[in-house]
Amino acid sequence: MKRKARGIALVELLVVIALVSVIISAVAICLHGMYRANRRTRESMAGRTAISRLSLRFRADAHAALDAAVEAEASEKAASIVFSQPAGRTIEYRFERSRVLRVVRQDGEVAHRDAFRLPRRTGVRWESADDDEPFVTMVVDYVSESDEAASQQRIEAVVGLRNLAVQGNESSG
Repeated sequence: MKRKARGIALVELLVVIALVSVIISAVAICLHGMYRANRRTRESMAGRTAISRLSLRFRADAHAALDAAVEAEASEKAASIVFSQPAGRTIEYRFERSRVLRVVRQDGEVAHRDAFRLPRRTGVRWESADDDEPFVTMVVDYVSESDEAASQQRIEAVVGLRNLAVQGNESSG
């Protein structure tokens, strides 16, 4: 007696294909979520790094400045803050399209430009204290994409701190 070789039924093959397609779909959904989370994390870290760099530069410029003036938003120009430094040098900060531009001018000519790219849905504004106090503040408002929570970071600096330190050393010496 000969035994017949048993083949794979069409129904069995369809069941295997359906199971494999379900598994591949689940893996694709998981990978997509992981890539999206990775992108958000990278953007968040890049934004935090940019804000940290901007904070250090802003404070250094304020400390070295002789004077600071907050300029209101004009028809074609964004609100800005301008630091006047010795020897005819000025440094302007202004916020345009999710980035802060830092423009250094020497005698009216542009000597250097920096751009600090911030996360989407970020706003920046500048505040100046009363004339009695030499404080300036950069306020960064942003909304986190992951939890839709609004946050605010205030970066304060003393205008002319280096000049005050030099004057203090001269008067005590």
